[in-house]
Amino acid sequence: MEADGLWKTFNIPSFVSDQILADALQLKHLKSIEAAGILVDLCEFSEDYITNWMLPLALWISSHCQDSTRSIVGIAAPAGSGKTVFSELLKLCINAAMGSEVCSIMGMDAYHRLNEDLERNGLKSQKGAPITFDAEAFVSDLERIKTQRDLFLPVYDRKLHDPRPNAVHLASQCRVVIVEGLFILYDQPPFDKVSQKLDLSIYLEIDPTECQRRVVERKVLGGRSREDAVAHYQNIDHSNHLLIEKGKHRANLILHLEDGIITQVQMNR
Repeated sequence: MEADGLWKTFNIPSFVSDQILADALQLKHLKSIEAAGILVDLCEFSEDYITNWMLPLALWISSHCQDSTRSIVGIAAPAGSGKTVFSELLKLCINAAMGSEVCSIMGMDAYHRLNEDLERNGLKSQKGAPITFDAEAFVSDLERIKTQRDLFLPVYDRKLHDPRPNAVHLASQCRVVIVEGLFILYDQPPFDKVSQKLDLSIYLEIDPTECQRRVVERKVLGGRSREDAVAHYQNIDHSNHLLIEKGKHRANLILHLEDGIITQVQMNR
């Protein structure tokens, strides 16, 4: 990684107000953030990484925000990519860059169809595939984010392994919504309508072997046998990875991650 991080990539002068830098560096004192029900130690991210990589990314996003309407930033990536942790850290940096709590996260996992519906339709073993998501409801809520100032959104409960409706409050002061998920840039109907609602989109690229390792470990920790976890990854998650990767050319920005850290950057448009 270059010493200047993303400052040059986004053509942002590498000096910002002392207050923005101070707020960004305060993230280290939070010690941990919760992502997908797991506490992640912020000590994993160096001060240099936060100030020279995540902060300029946050400033680039904030420069595209309009005062008159909410901005929606899509984070697309396969399972096991670390997109949830990335999104949580980005949210904190956007808040630091914009000087207040103006950023929220909306997870596409919250639009999984209920397990009882999947079982009734013989789709439980395919959970995670495009057919097991309620894409119409997802697109509808993206439209609501743009048109309604105060609203409630669902969240995926990783203890119940099911969505919970109206669990997240999107307050009127929220100006940026990070939407993270698998099929943000998928080009098949009805998912193709998702990218039309985005102001910016980012694709996170990561080695498929690392994705498999993370997903399998996560499922084993959740109580599944390793054999079952590996089989599910090969049958569902690997196929999803190939589908999701085909849409990366539609992203404004491609970030290659290694061990959760940005190592390469590609601007598409």
